[in-house]
Amino acid sequence: MPTAIDVLLPLPLEPLTYLPPVGRSMVPVGARVVVPWQGGARLGLLVGTRTVAAGRGLELKEAIDWLDREPFVREPAARALRDMARHAAVPAGMVLATLAPWAFQEEVRHEVRAVAGAPVPELAAEGPWVDAASLEPERLDFLRAQGLVEERAVRVKAQRRVLVPAAPADDGLTGARRENQRRALALLVELESVDSAAALARGADVPESAVRALVTKGYATYAEIEAPPPALPRVVAEARPAAPVAAGAVPPEGDGALVGGLRRQRLA
Repeated sequence: MPTAIDVLLPLPLEPLTYLPPVGRSMVPVGARVVVPWQGGARLGLLVGTRTVAAGRGLELKEAIDWLDREPFVREPAARALRDMARHAAVPAGMVLATLAPWAFQEEVRHEVRAVAGAPVPELAAEGPWVDAASLEPERLDFLRAQGLVEERAVRVKAQRRVLVPAAPADDGLTGARRENQRRALALLVELESVDSAAALARGADVPESAVRALVTKGYATYAEIEAPPPALPRVVAEARPAAPVAAGAVPPEGDGALVGGLRRQRLA
């Protein structure tokens, strides 16, 4: 009896059922998983596992790959998503899309290669992984159904372009006319990287042309570095005026403070 997984996508749908990724050990409920979806790949949340009949297992598609080895959300939170959807009378995927949209918009590269001995002209057997987008969706579905390809998902790390030092100051920056260039380069070496030539010029209080000259002469260059993760949204409590005290209300005191007086005083 095969084991199936229930995957919740950030779409107005209930969980969809797949088989686990081939050749990969099972992960806990709450991990993210990449599954085939409408000719491409989509990131979803593992919300449950169950045993299905053998005939049913033949009808199910296999998930592509796990994105997490550990739970991205705890199992009780995964159950809570479905409970909230039931109480709100909406598909569970809408709750997921509302509460954690950024977590399922992470860029993932879907790659494939032929299995050993598979007659797939487009792919080298056990050769380098290639982008799945290079195959027509119908062709990939056929190869997948026949068990002729291996698939994986690779997390694509966000990059940003920054200005970094490329060479130390030397005789090429001597002289009063190059004072601005020396100041800009000294600051760049101190900071190690800046977002742009304009930002370095502002920080060093020099014309932007001095920074451009550093790039032209090879003392500074642009490079791609890993971008930091997006900042979590800040929730600011709304300031509300204090509730008026009802006439004749007696503030709670002593051991009876939790049973008498105003509700807001008991909560405090």
